Amino acid sequence: MRRTFLGCLGLLLTASLYWPELGNAAGPWCFNFRATSGFVTDGPNCSPQLGEAYPTIYSNGGTAGWDSSFAANMRDRNAGLDARLAGIAFSANVDATKIFTIDLTTLSGAGTYAVVLAAGDDAGAQLQSIIIKDNGTLKLDLTNGGSGFSTLIGQYMDIAGTVHTSAANWVTNGSVVATNITFASTIFQVEISAPSAALLSTTINHIKLTFIDSSSGMRNLLLLGVQ
Repeated sequence: MRRTFLGCLGLLLTASLYWPELGNAAGPWCFNFRATSGFVTDGPNCSPQLGEAYPTIYSNGGTAGWDSSFAANMRDRNAGLDARLAGIAFSANVDATKIFTIDLTTLSGAGTYAVVLAAGDDAGAQLQSIIIKDNGTLKLDLTNGGSGFSTLIGQYMDIAGTVHTSAANWVTNGSVVATNITFASTIFQVEISAPSAALLSTTINHIKLTFIDSSSGMRNLLLLGVQ
């Protein structure tokens, strides 16, 4: 197999885009939902999401936002908690579904992402109903068959639908639970508040995406590499 200078250069450049250890394309990128930016200090690559409408450009480099301004539905809860759990975005389950969108072209594009989630409330019991879609196509259903997942005061659900009994428990156990979701498009959507039993509210505290793989990565390497 004959190697060419341009082929090797293409191989290196493309590898830097598709392998995290060779570049900065892996993330993570995360959003912490609350009412006030300075309420707590966010961790690396985490931006406060204060209910801005899509498209808003954030300090973590991502473009995201709600389908319309959601500032009236953001709350600061407890500054003594981990910054990822300190606030909420909420929607009463009797109301219409609300959609939070992330433009994956501002992250690493289409491909597989490890997704981490926190959904709970330090101030009250809630009923969590969350759906993740790929530009309208269902990818993950966290509605518990339409009944919602019950979280008592100070409890938090993770991306697997497990409810953790305290903030500390979510930090230790829930924050390391990730579900790998593959996106064919570049439109990542989180829908909240759609259980058939319209009780209480769905709340979301935190979402994190880490890029894992692109289905086109190996194809691009073969095209740009050795001929």
